[in-house]
Amino acid sequence: MIFTNKKAIAPIIATVLLIGIVVAASGASFVWFKSMTKESVMKFEQNIELTCNDVRFDASLVTGGVRVTNTGNVPIHQFSVQSIGDGNHNSEVIDTPLNVGASEDLTGLEGTKFLVIPILLGEGESGQKTYTCDDRFGVSVE
Repeated sequence: MIFTNKKAIAPIIATVLLIGIVVAASGASFVWFKSMTKESVMKFEQNIELTCNDVRFDASLVTGGVRVTNTGNVPIHQFSVQSIGDGNHNSEVIDTPLNVGASEDLTGLEGTKFLVIPILLGEGESGQKTYTCDDRFGVSVE
């Protein structure tokens, strides 16, 4: 007659199972929400997206490419160059750091029209990260 009241165990098991399901669901929700948020990248102690507003550079055609000159106060890490010509559209990243006041020729480009977009280097939670500014911050060259 040890188990005279068997009905008392069922609510305890149900409560434990319910708590386990809630903990598992909240853990899965946390992981899902965390994957939806992107890591913020900082430059000059502000979000790097805002730093794109401060980037200033000139671009002009030279033989075999484009000459870029950094006229602003933000160093540019790389450039994304979209070239259009002869019915083709090509996009490539050119690893040419450009300090403030410096000029550099981006050579080896084929096309008749180019859109030069700056890529900045900032600090994220996991180290240095690059950020490509929007097309509206690019300079068009024909």
